[in-house]
Amino acid sequence: MGDMRWERKIYSYLLSAICYLLSATCLYAASSGGQAGQFLSWGAGARALAMGKAFLAVSDDASATYWNPAGLTQLEQKEFTGLYAKLWYDTAYSFISYAHPTTKLGVFGISLVSLSSEKFEKVSIERNTAGDVVDFQTKGFFSDAQSAYVGSYAKDLSKKLAFGASAKYVSHVIDVYKVAFITSDVALMMTDVYPKLKVAIVVQNMLSFKMGDTDDEFPIILKLGAAYRAMKDKLIVALDIEKGMRANMNYHLGAEYWAMEYVAARFGFDVGDSGIRETTGGLGGRYKDYSLDLAMAFHELGSSTRVSASWKFGTSAKTGRTQEMVKYFKEGMEAYKIGEYRVAMDRLSQAYSIDP
Repeated sequence: MGDMRWERKIYSYLLSAICYLLSATCLYAASSGGQAGQFLSWGAGARALAMGKAFLAVSDDASATYWNPAGLTQLEQKEFTGLYAKLWYDTAYSFISYAHPTTKLGVFGISLVSLSSEKFEKVSIERNTAGDVVDFQTKGFFSDAQSAYVGSYAKDLSKKLAFGASAKYVSHVIDVYKVAFITSDVALMMTDVYPKLKVAIVVQNMLSFKMGDTDDEFPIILKLGAAYRAMKDKLIVALDIEKGMRANMNYHLGAEYWAMEYVAARFGFDVGDSGIRETTGGLGGRYKDYSLDLAMAFHELGSSTRVSASWKFGTSAKTGRTQEMVKYFKEGMEAYKIGEYRVAMDRLSQAYSIDP
């Protein structure tokens, strides 16, 4: 009963926070283009991208460090995932993430997001008093690099509620000029809100600090997501709603269907004020602890392709928790039999904390 009252309080606080943030963000209705850190909206993992970026309430792989850190609690094994995409001329986008579940301390994750463009020509121009160019020299080339280093943590607060948080160091370097930001995200994920339904809330850039000579600021972004499983968990349908300060509302709708145990088909839509901005689709395959995903996006500029791969390894954290619980339980019962009641209570309490 105590846990249920506590969870209801959490839900009421969440609802209040959502209403407050929505009312605050609705004061603004401008485009999000040009705001700091926009490269962080490009996505991570071809699986999520093929689902139209509707992944907040799914987030059951190592890319959760990007989408929703609370989703890391669903991982049982250590996992690497990575994505690399060659974009337009001399521009590349990459994402790599590692998640590390533990038996008692929760789940830790680290990730790197990077967007870099090379070979911008550096020139020196000299003009006379009339403004005419009298000298033009090439001084070589420079690059434009944006990167984010992310540390994440997640832990189950109860069987139906998980908490996650991330700290991000974001830098932008153009030639010899550099600015940097430190910002943080918080997230909650609720399971079985309705049978087979998960709901997630993520607040990005709650606290942010800038370093360097810049007027840029990271906007607070509120994201809400829901995911429903059907057809014996073969089908996932997901919807995300995103609202940033001084930005318009965005919607992401996607689905994933595992036609066979090893092959999945996915599609999705990225929707903005002007309608559908991207239509996405893709395929996924998995074999034992390995998976490979392909995503294609169709938009006004044409089409683009993303490929990502994942690898799970190590002992299941769930198995480790069970083994540790059994060990404490046996030690507690042995202590009880010989009259060591204080030791017995201590061991049984530890077993209970692992698996009530």
